[in-house]
Amino acid sequence: MSVLCPAYVSIACVLMLLIVQGPGPTIGLQEDEMDKQEIPQCAVKANLYPPEAFSIMAAFYCYAFLPPGTTKENATIPVRSCYIPVPSPNANYSVVKCYRDPHSNDPAPFNRSDPMLLQLVISTLKDASYAQKWLQCAEAADECCAKIIASSSKRGDARNDGKRCPPQWDAWYCWPDGAAPGTVIPGSCPDYIYTSKPPDCQHYHHKECFENGTWREHTDYSTCSVSPGISTRVIYHVAVLGISLISAIPALVIFFSYRKLRVLRVALHRSLIMAIAARNLFTILSSTFIILAELHADAGHGVMEENGVPCRVLAFMERLSANAVFALMLLEGLYLHRLIAGALRSDTCPTPAIVVAVALTFAPAIAWAAVMATLQDSNCWSVDTDGSGYQWINDAPRIAMIAINTVLLVDIARVMLTKLRTSKSANAGKLRMTAKATLFLMPLFGVQLLFTVARPNTRDCVAEQVYYFFAYTTDGLQGFFVVLIYCFLNKEVRELLARSWRVWSDKTGIRDNMTSAGVTSRRATLLTTLPVPNGSSAARNSLAPAKSEGSDPSATTARSLADRRESHV
Repeated sequence: MSVLCPAYVSIACVLMLLIVQGPGPTIGLQEDEMDKQEIPQCAVKANLYPPEAFSIMAAFYCYAFLPPGTTKENATIPVRSCYIPVPSPNANYSVVKCYRDPHSNDPAPFNRSDPMLLQLVISTLKDASYAQKWLQCAEAADECCAKIIASSSKRGDARNDGKRCPPQWDAWYCWPDGAAPGTVIPGSCPDYIYTSKPPDCQHYHHKECFENGTWREHTDYSTCSVSPGISTRVIYHVAVLGISLISAIPALVIFFSYRKLRVLRVALHRSLIMAIAARNLFTILSSTFIILAELHADAGHGVMEENGVPCRVLAFMERLSANAVFALMLLEGLYLHRLIAGALRSDTCPTPAIVVAVALTFAPAIAWAAVMATLQDSNCWSVDTDGSGYQWINDAPRIAMIAINTVLLVDIARVMLTKLRTSKSANAGKLRMTAKATLFLMPLFGVQLLFTVARPNTRDCVAEQVYYFFAYTTDGLQGFFVVLIYCFLNKEVRELLARSWRVWSDKTGIRDNMTSAGVTSRRATLLTTLPVPNGSSAARNSLAPAKSEGSDPSATTARSLADRRESHV
């Protein structure tokens, strides 16, 4: 029979407790026997308890310090102090934390093995899975007490000897060996302190031991937070995505402005750049208004917690546009392979390939959205909370498309080496130029992403951060390099821009003003210093550049057309 009395009872209640309980294996000890027999103790936040009482207090503190955002608002378990018949060094009882049993209305110890307490804990949590974090913490505390007793038996006492900070359970972590005075010792951040999935790399917290052999009351768990590292790399990703997005705008204006650029080859480039720009825009919006906002929001009040329709639509559009990028990269690879391997006889993109690309864009995204809405409708569909792996619905087709492009690149290189060795036709120069462009541009169509498909399994947070920065660089700057090579460095585009500049400058008179202000005067000054006799043919030729071949409009036009016929990229 166990009798429990509230904390405010008098000493008479304690005496009645001993009378009712009667002699037992623990509380039947006489005072002189207790003095002879040392009771093992473990410390919870600098307070010493016998192991059984320690287990109850540790379970209480593990619940009191559950990660932020795990408990429902205004949902708590009423707790008060009570006595249990567990001998302590100074008495035949221990003071612990108890809750009120809803059935008997009697106080009951905050014991993690109590099924009724477990039900009450679950009822106060937002998700039943969070109860496992509480149980893991309480189990770790019991293991800590066993370590403390084992280590203290070697030293003779668990109490502070005035030379070292004593062994302690700080409500989250175990310090079984204590610490030397004037030191700050690290400890690994346990998984149960994280609201969601714990980080893959190992974070560390720190606790300070003062010179007088006492602990600082609060352990510094701020370094366990994953927010600073995630925030840094997400901001970097947004920056490189912004560079690609800004560079895509003038490229799209150019592609849509010139009628001569409205061909299949340029249409594929234009579509890829549009898809990359859309993907970058949606990723920037998602990273800014969901990820970064959640990292800086108060626990339980972020965008993910609200899980509104706009953020879920944004997550869907981000996946859809990313699928479009991979599908269009596959079309680029198929087109170039058909163009090169077919000896430039076919300048078309087959309709079945376009249909497959459209299907690979929409089908995985729609299937993923349906699964998320049905099975994991939380956190704006941005986080895989339970490790179910639903992101592979989109990732698997993307990896397959990159693998196909890699095979096409290898085959293009093989075909080009063969043709360049044997071709003596007029198309030889065209083949060389196309091979050069293909080998340079194909890695920008996704092959480089194969280097970041597999994330390294490391506990080193620096190595993990390096991986993310490399992955975000290759992903974020892809659009910039595609725009740079397909548009800004393209010979055909540059000629069209130069022609437009000449037409506009002639129409506005800017070119004449520039010539009269600088170029003509300098040329005249240089020519007047030459000792050329009057009337000589050399002087007439040097002063009459309008008759040269380079300034003949028909010759310039013919040369431009010839260059455009040789240009394929």
